[in-house]
Amino acid sequence: MTDDEKISGYLNGRLDQSTRDAFEAEMSSNSALAAEVAMARGMNTVFDQDDATASGRSAQGWARLEQEIATSKAPVAANDNRPVWRSLAQTAAAVVVAVGLWQMLVVPELSGTDGTGFTPVSAETAGPVLQIVFAETAELADVIAVLSEIDGTIVDGPGAIGLFRVSFADEAARDAAMTVLRDRSTLVQNVSPN
Repeated sequence: MTDDEKISGYLNGRLDQSTRDAFEAEMSSNSALAAEVAMARGMNTVFDQDDATASGRSAQGWARLEQEIATSKAPVAANDNRPVWRSLAQTAAAVVVAVGLWQMLVVPELSGTDGTGFTPVSAETAGPVLQIVFAETAELADVIAVLSEIDGTIVDGPGAIGLFRVSFADEAARDAAMTVLRDRSTLVQNVSPN
């Protein structure tokens, strides 16, 4: 046990009688230790006084705060006379205006080059095209893997029935892709040239 622990135990009454007697005997022969004990006792006294004063001030502060809260009235809102439906109507109007502006200003910029945003399935594409219908049970990861394996460019899809249109650089690449896709009968439901 260090001197600090012994001093703390001595001042707080945590030492057993034999250890306490031995510590007091050591203090009587060691003036430096006796001085440390006196200084620690003085600090404990000061801290105890500060705690008592602070708790008294704290209790007074809480009492004063509770009294002020009890006596004060809640202020009445200045706009308390507006009906709730009016705020909801204003919010709905702001949403409608925002959606309308989005449709007029942003959507045309995001759509195709002709400004309509629609491309018919029968539209002409550069290079030979395959139409591929994947099975309903096909996992997205498997679809992505096979599409990246055949080295084509998706020009349309996926459609509602899982239809993709894929364009190729030449007919040989298209024919090779058709062979690969026909070998995957569990994944691909139908493959046909466009």
